[in-house]
Amino acid sequence: MEGEKVVAELIAAQWPFECLLLREDRKDKWIPIDAPSYFLSAADFKKLSQDKESEGIMAVAKRRFPVDLDLNPQERYILLYEIANPNNLGAILRSAHWFGISNIVVSENSADITHPKVVRSSMGSLFHLRIVEKQDLLSVIKIMQAHDIKIIATDVSEGTIPHPVGGGVGVVLGNESHGLPDFIKSICDELWHIPGKAKNTSLSLPQAAAIIAYELTKGSFSHESK
Repeated sequence: MEGEKVVAELIAAQWPFECLLLREDRKDKWIPIDAPSYFLSAADFKKLSQDKESEGIMAVAKRRFPVDLDLNPQERYILLYEIANPNNLGAILRSAHWFGISNIVVSENSADITHPKVVRSSMGSLFHLRIVEKQDLLSVIKIMQAHDIKIIATDVSEGTIPHPVGGGVGVVLGNESHGLPDFIKSICDELWHIPGKAKNTSLSLPQAAAIIAYELTKGSFSHESK
């Protein structure tokens, strides 16, 4: 896990990690850090780094994502179907964290949660989320519906406009290129789409995910005076 922001979020989330790896020529920037630390030369650090311009810090973290679903009929969930692009996956996780949706279900045939691009594009948000990965979404949806959690599918052109929904809700977002297959949409309780005025373009998947996450949670925000 590399980068100042990512490592800071890892530590803030109290995520277990083995040690920090620090570039020796930048050690003054990172000391003191209360964690086991090892200093590497710039050349050795570059061999491990995924960045063209490294900030000089990375963490060796443990993988501790849950295996089982933890269902609550009053919570919000985002279900992701075959999100293959790691940058898109990471951006969705970042939006979910921002809007306070901590329950994420990732289907089979999606990018690996620990892919460096997922970690970086999430800006460390994944350390604050409960992510259950490599799931058969068809089975998951049926289980969630049996627990009185309403499931909403999404589509680029069909369905109702996103609106407030009470109780437990799970929104299913589809693959970047093909969206959701009919066999998923057919068993969902509702279908949403985000209207727009442009005819020859569409929102990116992370943009759509951010809008939907806001719609799911906007009732939880209070009006504050400026």
